[in-house]
Order: sequence, then C-alpha cells, then structure tokens
Amino acid sequence: MNSTTATTPCTNTSVSQPWRGIFFRGPQMFRRINGKEVPAWNVYQGDDQGRPAGTVYQVTKFERADKLAHCMAHDRCLELISEAFDVADAA
Repeated sequence: MNSTTATTPCTNTSVSQPWRGIFFRGPQMFRRINGKEVPAWNVYQGDDQGRPAGTVYQVTKFERADKLAHCMAHDRCLELISEAFDVADAA
C-alpha cells in the first residue's frame, strides 16, 4: 500500500452524498437475560435527524463506547455527535 494513501485521511468527499455522522448516546438502562439492569451506551452512524443508518452498537462500558465512537468517526471521516455521559459523572 502506498504510504501517502494510508496516511491521507478523509479524501473521499462527495457533495451528492447525504450528511452522516457518528452518534454516541446514553446511558440507557438495559435489561440483561438474567433480569439485571445495567447502563448501556449506543454508538451508530446516523442521518441528519439522528436516526440510525446501519448497525446500532450497544456497549455496557462507557470507556469502550467512547473509544468505539471516536474510532468510527475517524475511520469513516465523519463528525462525532457525543450526547453521552458516564454514570459516575452523574452521581
């Protein structure tokens, strides 16, 4: 692979494509199979209305969800819309 291609981020910009962003939201309470409720955060690629435009990843650890959101935004060259907070910060 050409090193200039590998290090040049976000060169695929097209005016005709609809706006997309990476959304990081939560926490929301999620009930596990055993009935226990735990906080979970959603990370997904969405449209300009915040609706998912693909897979919604539900992550039960804030740090992992945060890292996933940042990686997805970087890899896909999309804006990160973070509306999430850590449960520890809310207490």
